[in-house]
Amino acid sequence: EIYQCDWSSDVCASDLFADNFSGTISACLAKYNTSGTLQWQKSIGGANVFSNTGGLTVDSTNNYLYVSGGIYTSYTDSGAYIGKFDTNLTAVWERNYYATSGTQPRFYGVAISPSSQNVHCLIGSPTLGVALYNSSGSLQWQTLQTAIGTYYYIAADSSGNTYVGGKYSVNSGAIIKYNTSGSLTANVRVISTNINGPYFGPIATYSDYVYSVQDTTTSVAPINGGSLMKIPNTLSVSGTYGRVTFSSVSYSTSAG
Repeated sequence: EIYQCDWSSDVCASDLFADNFSGTISACLAKYNTSGTLQWQKSIGGANVFSNTGGLTVDSTNNYLYVSGGIYTSYTDSGAYIGKFDTNLTAVWERNYYATSGTQPRFYGVAISPSSQNVHCLIGSPTLGVALYNSSGSLQWQTLQTAIGTYYYIAADSSGNTYVGGKYSVNSGAIIKYNTSGSLTANVRVISTNINGPYFGPIATYSDYVYSVQDTTTSVAPINGGSLMKIPNTLSVSGTYGRVTFSSVSYSTSAG
């Protein structure tokens, strides 16, 4: 199954799941040229190690590829994974993160700050959090917090702030902002008229705004509507626009 592609570098990541922990390598990276010809492929993992991908991106120079996900050596011993690879798919560095709370974290997404080239990693479930590495692979800070929902998407702006987004509850999503020190500084809840959703989409930053998409259909099936959102990067927005209503959320943040 192809999980995610970064079209600026023509690289795809896939999860090849196995039935048991018998030594099978599970995650794969592949690069195709503009004609669809396979250029190279690489597995991530090793003997008695299972891995899966959560996200991938390239830096602003297009010289390095970052891959996030999870590493599993058993059903109880697991940690989040982030790796930096050069254009020959040689690992520059690889890191694992284990949460002190005893949870089994996975990096669901990765984003690169265009100014500092810092690496922003999202811990999306069962605990919400962010970990920041510099371009040399040194952990700068991490934060965990109690939160409702599951978060899959992450973005970084030109100032080095981090934004995460995902499903908050039955009919809403949320976008959360962390500053360059890992402190939660702003958030906004996005409430949809869809009583059975929403499917909250990826987020991106540009200039002074955050962009995202959300399913806002008013029926269960088929899906018949959605909203494209443009929000100030302060996340200071409230009220109803079309089929989306914005409000605030309360979170409890702590070091992880």
